[in-house]
Amino acid sequence: MNTYLKHIFPTPLYGGVNEDTEIRTKICNLVYEWKENAFKEMNEISDSKSRLMSYHWDLQSESNNGSDFDKHGITTFNSGNLALDPNWEFVCKFLLKMAYELIGKECTYNIHLTSLWATLYPNSSYVPEHIHNNSLYSGVFYVKTSANCGDIVFKDPSYIAKTMAAIPMKSKTLSQFPTVDIVYTQEVSDGMMLLFPSWLPHSTQPNQSDEDRIILSFNLDFHE
Repeated sequence: MNTYLKHIFPTPLYGGVNEDTEIRTKICNLVYEWKENAFKEMNEISDSKSRLMSYHWDLQSESNNGSDFDKHGITTFNSGNLALDPNWEFVCKFLLKMAYELIGKECTYNIHLTSLWATLYPNSSYVPEHIHNNSLYSGVFYVKTSANCGDIVFKDPSYIAKTMAAIPMKSKTLSQFPTVDIVYTQEVSDGMMLLFPSWLPHSTQPNQSDEDRIILSFNLDFHE
């Protein structure tokens, strides 16, 4: 009998690093400017709040308390689509150009940036496992990183099937068959962009450094 094993459902993860420190500095300034303006607005308008990160992300918690942002992290996610903000136009062009460099050779369609948001992760902050709904491809750009700032973790969406034994095994050695890696941890660095299918579950490790981790998250669509 001829037997074979094929891994028929590989998931593409495109990655690249841009060395342009000047644009990362400009983006950092925009993020911190947004944070400062958000604080001012929340002090002036009592019902103005911003989305929190860490375990609060799943709870969709919002706050106007500065200590909450410093503890859990803060995002522009519910503060408007940055892809439509004129102040972020040069950032959108930069991200699209880099996206074309990563997947343009394999894509016969025009790539459009449909949504963009920034997230600031202080010490211990993270984002739980999630996907990006109503999109084809998603991406993340690392504006500011440091040692131990927390890597990104991707999870195989078919992990249940791949970790279930089809028959009972008596041998301790084989008791975990089939043994398949169901997570992939990607080390992050300044200027790195990652593109992946929007349905791919992903999360981040907590930031264990004393520096903020700043990222841009975005969704892409494709048209003729």
